[in-house]
Formats: sequence, structure tokens, C-alpha cells
Amino acid sequence: MTHYDPWRRTRIPRSRSVRIPVRRRGEKAQLPIPHPGPRPSDQPVAPPAASPPAAPQTPPPNWQERYQQLQTEAAKTRERLQKRYAEETSHQVQEVIRDLLPVVDNLQAALAHSDAGDPEQLRQGVELTLRLFLSTLSRHGVTPIAALGQPFDPRYHEAIGEIADADVAPGHVARVLQEGYLHHDRLLRPARVLIAS
Repeated sequence: MTHYDPWRRTRIPRSRSVRIPVRRRGEKAQLPIPHPGPRPSDQPVAPPAASPPAAPQTPPPNWQERYQQLQTEAAKTRERLQKRYAEETSHQVQEVIRDLLPVVDNLQAALAHSDAGDPEQLRQGVELTLRLFLSTLSRHGVTPIAALGQPFDPRYHEAIGEIADADVAPGHVARVLQEGYLHHDRLLRPARVLIAS
């Protein structure tokens, strides 16, 4: 069943109608009782989570103590790096020496057979030892400088003097007195040469 609402000019169901209490003379005004529902105060409140016990606060160290700590840590780091560098260097030197031992063995064998052997065989043995030695150096990045017949380059050549040679252009290397070597494109020793005049 519906009734007429003069303000909305529409018919609304009676179940949604609102009763307005009328106060009689001598009665106190009573407010309408709101629709019963859960109130915030009726809902159970979870107890607050127990906070962890606060750690005892230690006074911060002053700048002098902090500076001393940093100095100690830096000294330990420096010592550790120096020790590791020394170990790596020693390991690399051991590898080079280990590769040179066969050259020493060949030289000792050549000297042992020098008295009873043929001079031609001795020469061949020395040449074989030299090739072995150069190949060992090449494995470690050491290469000879090609100087003979090349234009004089003061970066890689050390001029000892001049020599007249019709087969070599002037200003070029006519003779190599001592071989020069590079290690990974860095100069180990310049080649000592004579320049064609």
C-alpha cells in the first residue's frame, strides 16, 4: 500500500514512510529512534600490538673515533691488496721461469756433447735452442723488433753510427748490432743499429 508524498509528488511504498511524532501539550519532545545497527563502540577492538622492546641507545662515537676506524680499515685493505698483488706477480714470474727451463736443459745438453760432438751438430743444437727460446718469449708477448732495412725510427732504434752501404737507402738501418724487443707493443729494449749514410 502506498500513500501520497506532497513534496515529491510521487507515491512511495508505505514500508519506506517515516512517522513524525506529534508532541502533545505537557510532553517532552522525543527524537526518532534511528534504525538499529552496529555501532563502532559495539565492535570488538583488537588490542594494540606489543611493540618490540627498544634497544638501548648507545651514544654515537665522536668524529675522532670514526676517523680512527676508517684509518684502520684503509690500512687493512691496503695490506690485503698488496699481498694479493705480490702473489699474482710471483705466480706470473713462476710461469715464465717454468717455460724457460727447457731452454736451460737444451743448453746443458749442447755443452755436454760439445767435446765429442761434431761442430755442425753443435751449431744446429744452438740454433734449435735459440728458436725454442724465442718461441717461449713469444708466448709471453715478447717479440723482436724488425729493424734491418727499415727507416730509422728513434722510438725503436738506437743509432750507434753510420756505415756506407750501396744496397740500403740513406737513413735506413744497414746493420743490426743488437736485437730490440717489444712486450705487448711496449718497448723493452731498442735495437742498436748502424744507419746507411
